[in-house]
Amino acid sequence: MVEQTTAQHTSQITEAGAPDGRWEAQLQTGTACAIYVCRDVRSAFLYQTFASTQELEALLETAMAADAFWRRQPNTCIIRHEWLAADPKKVVREIARHLNVAVTDEAVQELAATYKSTDTEAKTQPGAWRTGVPQEYIAAIDRICGDWLLANEYEVDRAWTFAVPQGMLGRFGIVRPFGQIQAAETECISRTHAAAKLLGLECITIDLQGRSVDDPTIEYTRKDLDFAINLHFSCPKAYDLFSYIALWNPVQWFVDWGYEKMGRNVLTHDDYLSCNSPGADFMLDRMILDDPTRVPPQFTFYSSVAAPILPPTLGKKKLFYVGINWEAAFSFFKHRLRNKEVLDMMDSSGRLCIYGPRLFQGVQVWKGYESYVDELPFDGSSLIHTLHDCGIALVFSSDAHRECGLMSNRLFEAAAAGVISICDLHPFAIQYFGDSLLYVDQRKSPGEIVSQIKAHLEWIDNNPELALEKARKAQLIFRRQFRVDLSLYQIYQGFTERKARLEALTAVPDHEKARVHMYLLWLDTDEQSLQRLLNNAQAQTYSNLRIVVVAVRNPQGQKQIEAAAAARGMQVTVLDLELSQCSPWIRENTAKMGLVLRRITERDAGELQPGDNFMFVASYEKIFSDHVSTLAHTLHNAPPQSYAISRITVALEDSLDKHIVIQGDAGVTHDASIPVPYGNRLLRWEAGNRRWDLALVALGDMAPWAYTLKLKPASTKRNTILINLETMAHNEDLLRRNMMRDISILRELAPEEYPHDPHGVQIHGLKVSLEESIQQIHNTILDNQKPNAGSLLGDFAKLDRRQRRRVLKETLLSAIPPFFAKMFMSRSDR
Repeated sequence: MVEQTTAQHTSQITEAGAPDGRWEAQLQTGTACAIYVCRDVRSAFLYQTFASTQELEALLETAMAADAFWRRQPNTCIIRHEWLAADPKKVVREIARHLNVAVTDEAVQELAATYKSTDTEAKTQPGAWRTGVPQEYIAAIDRICGDWLLANEYEVDRAWTFAVPQGMLGRFGIVRPFGQIQAAETECISRTHAAAKLLGLECITIDLQGRSVDDPTIEYTRKDLDFAINLHFSCPKAYDLFSYIALWNPVQWFVDWGYEKMGRNVLTHDDYLSCNSPGADFMLDRMILDDPTRVPPQFTFYSSVAAPILPPTLGKKKLFYVGINWEAAFSFFKHRLRNKEVLDMMDSSGRLCIYGPRLFQGVQVWKGYESYVDELPFDGSSLIHTLHDCGIALVFSSDAHRECGLMSNRLFEAAAAGVISICDLHPFAIQYFGDSLLYVDQRKSPGEIVSQIKAHLEWIDNNPELALEKARKAQLIFRRQFRVDLSLYQIYQGFTERKARLEALTAVPDHEKARVHMYLLWLDTDEQSLQRLLNNAQAQTYSNLRIVVVAVRNPQGQKQIEAAAAARGMQVTVLDLELSQCSPWIRENTAKMGLVLRRITERDAGELQPGDNFMFVASYEKIFSDHVSTLAHTLHNAPPQSYAISRITVALEDSLDKHIVIQGDAGVTHDASIPVPYGNRLLRWEAGNRRWDLALVALGDMAPWAYTLKLKPASTKRNTILINLETMAHNEDLLRRNMMRDISILRELAPEEYPHDPHGVQIHGLKVSLEESIQQIHNTILDNQKPNAGSLLGDFAKLDRRQRRRVLKETLLSAIPPFFAKMFMSRSDR
């Protein structure tokens, strides 16, 4: 309070807290004026604790009464507490204007410099108050102060009142797609962690196979996490979690990377998160059009920000531009460098600040730019604070993003930082942000674009208040629609209902569920293999399931299995199978797998009834918890002469400390570098099938194919089985020889199903032998590339020849994108 004494023309400054009738009278008569500093009432949790809900309610009601008192008084200047830390000079000018005191710029600077932020203020980022606050306290705040928080724009919705829905854990995973490589996804992961914290959720970063990036021995499943979010289309689902994939990438990138393969990667996931890109959403609609088990996305998830959200500012009135500029690291992409001419022309203007990594894959991607400032840590917040300091954002998108109507994170970062944006004519920006942005026409020449940018800078210099108003408007739009915490809030609120709807699309009515016999093939005495098999069976959600563990080559197998099952509370049947029982004319250790499978069903014939289904699972396979239910639904709806088959994902974890993930199709696999899949088929039992018997007595590694002869495959179109090559050892050369023999036998019994030589590899219209392709790629890399230290090719060159060929084979078989195939195989790029 500033109390005036008219006779002496002096003033007295008094600190006033609670409402006081004396102050009200003086304010009404004009003999005093007030400066009221208000703050988010929830910040009380940062510096005090409460013994009960009643104590908290009393404090909140007192605070609301005081706030209402000061806001209705005349001659009162209202200052928001957060302005003190964000822009103390603005506060000095506002108070001087209210007191009708003239101040110079030097005085403003001097007074602002005397303000010291406290530890409490450092904690007042959105959501910082929430840590450890009980849900009943949050409910009390909402009841007493919820409308006030909205009216004063401390909140723009009630997402902050979030409580973990009943039956959910409040813990989810986010997939790190590129290992240790720092990319835009790294920043998005940090921001998702921050958004989760605002809601009282726990976000855990996982690798491509659902393991903790901090401790790879920890593997998460559906009992550990509510769901996982995958950020990149190159990563198929390779973990047993309900999996969302964010539709963040333009359609053209799918084309560049290999449209069909990347599309199949997307379809391995359980559900999809839209970012309101018409192009990306229409692409998904095409992919799922004829699949009755899939529906368009319900929730949105943007490559955006939740915190920090900073007050609007023009900062230093510098243009902020950030990027990895990864195209500069590859010679065949240099013609596609984004905005190069514009940045070149603006480089000497003194108004541009470029941020991004100095090195990417061993290349100085920003070499030669005077405006380049520094790297920024991928911590989710440093970029926002730096952008806030600069004051103006240059928001340019790639042609692919604009064509798809897909907005990258740059516009959201600018809005969170509270700065004005100069943006290209992006349809998303125009539709959702309208006149809160300044636009340039990217269709013009680089010189004309630079002229438009400079004209906007001049307008900002001459109209700072109008520019700040645009920044405020853009930030309010962002806060109301595009925050990451708002997306998480909506996902959690609707998750249970959405998941139930999706599960209903692949469910068989209980009264129609066929009995499924799952034969777990434990072919050795390895305890880990046994536990992996039991994990597979125990995780299944299908209810009418009979579990049979088959012990081969293990005299003590039955006791070991029964003990392991009892420890898990599982009911299993044990078949202890001696190889000599498989056939009277073979020696032990030479039994073909076909004879083993045949003997299993002979021994279990009393349980297998007409109408039953059966399947085999190998110990090197990991089947997801919805695997049997998905297969059963497919087979239930398939014609009589058919079987159900799922797609498989094969993962290789090599010495490069990176994952190469190959997604196998639902059809027949003849590739000797991939172990024979057993668990991807669900079959109808048919006693006395002569064709099965004739095939099984002769087949080795490809024995599972005996049960599919003359039948039509009914594909689930889902990847619900994973084979990790690191969990097993197989002799590739031996497997190839055995497969050649087995294919000849299968061709005899079903020539129309096996008409072609399986050893050719089809890559973008060119059929070559696998060995020729590997040799050609191998020689091209080693003879014609000079890898930079620390680059992918540099790491590749450190491997021995066997390791190189292994990695190349897996890469080749995963249908490498056209531009990489061109780099590896074309002589013109040497």
